[in-house]
Amino acid sequence: MKEKQAEDTIANYYKLIANTKKEQDELAYKHQNFQAIVEKIAHDYSRKDRQKNRTQYLIQKGMLAGYVTGLSLLLLLLSALSIIRQKTFLSDLSLFVKTLWNGITTIIATINNLSLQATTLTNQIQNPTIATVAWWGIRIGIPLVAVAIIITALVLLTKRYGSVMIEKGFNQWNVSLSIVILAVFIFFGDYVKKLTDLNLVGIWLIADVVLIVGAWYIRGEYDKNKLLNL
Repeated sequence: MKEKQAEDTIANYYKLIANTKKEQDELAYKHQNFQAIVEKIAHDYSRKDRQKNRTQYLIQKGMLAGYVTGLSLLLLLLSALSIIRQKTFLSDLSLFVKTLWNGITTIIATINNLSLQATTLTNQIQNPTIATVAWWGIRIGIPLVAVAIIITALVLLTKRYGSVMIEKGFNQWNVSLSIVILAVFIFFGDYVKKLTDLNLVGIWLIADVVLIVGAWYIRGEYDKNKLLNL
């Protein structure tokens, strides 16, 4: 009789252990499901919040870009219309173009004179045929070499700095500021000339260079700080 009771007690004990383990497994399963639901809700909320913030940012950026572009076009239109009555800026523009053309013609004349001076070396050649070939080779070769050097330098500079300058040096802000400066010179060029004798077009180009270099530097510092904060 006692053995029977002992066996029943042991059986009930094992049954209780099994039920307890089953309840623990069920609680662990429910906890995992609950945790997964919470993580999913948090992820969905974070994604929706990011999408909302990005949408608001794009809307504000588009509105600002539209405003800046519209203002720039308006200033450009007003500047174009005012050129009719502004003789000061036009005279400086004409002088700038003439100076630029004179510089180009001076370079061409210098190269031409160098090639002519170099052809005098052929006078020491006794054979007239060789002397003639050498004369034309020098006469044509030096200008071609000079042009090739200039073109190569421009191509190398464009490849090295062109895309970077366009990407980091140009933006809507410095383009708009450039247009504003141009509008000021066109509208009030006669007053500006009372303050300085410098060419208005030259001052405007120098201001553009400063704006581009400034934007390039600011963008570089921004990218550097962004990388450091990652």
